[in-house]
Amino acid sequence: MSTPNPYNPNPHGGNPYNPYNPSNPRYGAPRQGNPQHGMPPYNSSQRGQYGQPYGQYGQPRRPEPPHMPQMQPNLPYGQPPRKPRKTIGSGGTVAIVISALLVPVLLVVLLFGGGLIFYSKKIDEATADGGSRIDDNKPKAGSIDVWYNISERPDYQTTIDYIHKLAKETKQAVEDDEKGFLKDNDLPYNKTNREYVEAYVHMLQAYDEYKAKDSELNSVDIQELDDMISYRKTQVDQIVEQFDKHERLGAKIVATDEEGGKRDVYTDTRTNMRKAWDEHEQQVAQYQYNGNDWIGAAKEAARLAGMEIDWNIYDADKVCTPQDYTYVQALYCPMTPNLIYANSNQSHWDTAYALATIKHEIAHHAIHMRCGTSSPPVVMSGRTDRTEAVTSSYAIMFLGADSGQLNMVRGDQYRFDDESNAMAAKIHNNQCKVE
Repeated sequence: MSTPNPYNPNPHGGNPYNPYNPSNPRYGAPRQGNPQHGMPPYNSSQRGQYGQPYGQYGQPRRPEPPHMPQMQPNLPYGQPPRKPRKTIGSGGTVAIVISALLVPVLLVVLLFGGGLIFYSKKIDEATADGGSRIDDNKPKAGSIDVWYNISERPDYQTTIDYIHKLAKETKQAVEDDEKGFLKDNDLPYNKTNREYVEAYVHMLQAYDEYKAKDSELNSVDIQELDDMISYRKTQVDQIVEQFDKHERLGAKIVATDEEGGKRDVYTDTRTNMRKAWDEHEQQVAQYQYNGNDWIGAAKEAARLAGMEIDWNIYDADKVCTPQDYTYVQALYCPMTPNLIYANSNQSHWDTAYALATIKHEIAHHAIHMRCGTSSPPVVMSGRTDRTEAVTSSYAIMFLGADSGQLNMVRGDQYRFDDESNAMAAKIHNNQCKVE
């Protein structure tokens, strides 16, 4: 990328409190994670019936730059679980995939739980059953459910028990003997270190309390739910390690700017970002662009959404389930809700498709903010997961995305229509469950 991506530090974003480092100015950054919802490549040949506004639900002014929204988690548990269903590949990230393969190769779009990936196959090998995997972690007696609650996932109970025990024992130890606790952790007894310990205790309690709202976390993407559970524990372990080293407290990852530079970014939480989302959403919807700096436009849209762009898509691999991003344009990982991961090796970042891609990913984020997950139960049409189509509908209807640009995306799962528009309208009204 030719245009630099300035770092706008947010030292306390994502932390329940405002912890600081009492003795060590250097803060180790956790490894990055992997995205969940991706955007596929631009297809200049696909225009037509889906390129226009959506009837009764209308659509905000078409922004000049196209966008591909992505939703995804915030707190370790940004999203709800889901029940077994047939889907292609693994979930957890929402991405837009890029296509650049030529004849006699046939591009087959596969959906990775929200992310599109284009694979080339010989024409005589091109067979598609809608492709998919069946969740082997759920009993298959009787009919197969299409969504899960996070508490139904295999590692859920073990994880919340671990966090609860840690938070309870730490709080009790400090209350029983604060001076002794500081001494055992090589911290001199003074006001600064007492406040540091207090922030540590409160942070552990905040993670323990997340479970109080887990009953609301429902999703059709089991990988997303499993990633949320895993990352919740990862964040807690990271904070414990930071405390042991007397470092600044807070979950963070190493992000990459346009020119390859690295920077620490403290990950925000859905709980925190949801408070201001209605205002951010209006700002993104009103943002239109007519110039030539599409990278700048994409970054501005992300900024208006309270997010940043990480220009190394593989930075997501340590947060979400790793995938092959060779043909992915961009993606959103609910585990890091304040970031959008962009593939700088792909083309079209100098066109209107760049803005459309980012808006699509922002739409994934919007759904995550409103429903707790990027693939809530309402996106199911019978046994079909319409996450990507609903996301594109949401981007056009409520974020001012260019429907013509979004119609360029390859893959039937991205084809928005009246049904996906109706689903997006329900989500915008915070109706995330199936009626």
